[in-house]
Amino acid sequence: MDALDEAAADLRDLALVLARSATDSGRRTFLDEVLGGRSIERLGRLAGDVVVEEAPPREPVPDWLAERLVHTAGIPPQQVAALSLEQAVDLWTDFRSAPRPSEPIGD
Repeated sequence: MDALDEAAADLRDLALVLARSATDSGRRTFLDEVLGGRSIERLGRLAGDVVVEEAPPREPVPDWLAERLVHTAGIPPQQVAALSLEQAVDLWTDFRSAPRPSEPIGD
């Protein structure tokens, strides 16, 4: 059994213990209580050298910019919804700076 399988088995066992203790007493049971105050240490050993980096929270695209990208620049709403703020600003900048065909002023 490799380390990942062992960790999964340990987590299944832990979930079972938590479920049983929660149903026995009727009160919320915290992980530290079940593991005797060693939860961080125990889970750290299970993870080994795995480092999980959290992505920084993404700034939302302001409504006014999303509306202009959809209605003025013609970008599909699903694509706009998936954009980061920086990507949205770059698209809007590209759209505004692109040359446009000029219309005749009149005869």
